[in-house]
Amino acid sequence: MRIGLIGLGEVGRCLAEGLLLAGIRVDGIDAALNAQASTSLAARGLTIQPTMGHWIRELDAVMVCVNGGAANDVNRQLATHLKAGQVVFDLTTASPQQKRHSAELVEARGAAFLDVAIMGSIAMKGFATSMLVAGDVQQSESACVLRVLQDSGMTLRSMASSSVGDAICLKLIRSVYTKGAEALAVKCIVTAEHFGVRDLLYEVLADLDDIPIKRFMNTLVRTHVLHAERRMKEVGEAQQLLTEAGVSTQLLDSVKEVFAETLSIEQCWEGDELPSIEQAIAQLGQATKPHGTVEQ
Repeated sequence: MRIGLIGLGEVGRCLAEGLLLAGIRVDGIDAALNAQASTSLAARGLTIQPTMGHWIRELDAVMVCVNGGAANDVNRQLATHLKAGQVVFDLTTASPQQKRHSAELVEARGAAFLDVAIMGSIAMKGFATSMLVAGDVQQSESACVLRVLQDSGMTLRSMASSSVGDAICLKLIRSVYTKGAEALAVKCIVTAEHFGVRDLLYEVLADLDDIPIKRFMNTLVRTHVLHAERRMKEVGEAQQLLTEAGVSTQLLDSVKEVFAETLSIEQCWEGDELPSIEQAIAQLGQATKPHGTVEQ
């Protein structure tokens, strides 16, 4: 098996080292790679290529590890060197639409295109970081390369009956949650430290450790449609506390906006009976339709 890496930043270098340790031949290219990094990777067995060229046709698969903004241009250039039967793994953070465009370029050459989303921290888990793979994962060449990569130690989870763009879509939605949680953690920790209650904060949040994420999120959404008004007032009270601590309340302004959107739609639920998650989503969807959307 011979794998090519386009982009040798943190992700590309991590993959190169893991694949080489597994005994896989690896070629790599990165115009921004400095001499020290190039020498180090070459010493580990990586073949450094100066430019894209005929050598790409000798590969079984190519992994594109550039930034999302450069993905289409790189895939366009890469496609000119591909041949039928090769497999391209796009590990970039390009949007679903951009990935589908890249897939068209690659597939026009007879190669397969797989959308890969890195679902964890390369810095923490390295070569074994979980990755989600979407596209025609059951196509013979794709399935063969995936098996080899999994045997080498990569944690690749194939999405059955998926399309290009599905993996990165899930990653970006996940980022809404994780990056939002990160921002909230910053505000909570800084404010708790100001009032001298940081250690106690961990204790009062400890009950969340025992709740599976699916149940936790669904419960928040189901109860949200019933208690949005009361909870929005609580957010306002929390803003006053942050102000007292000298912490910006801009993040909570956005949180209040979400509650206000819910209160702007006609309320369908009365009493204390919770809606199902499907019913809650249907109601909340009325508040998130783009401006100008017309019901059919």
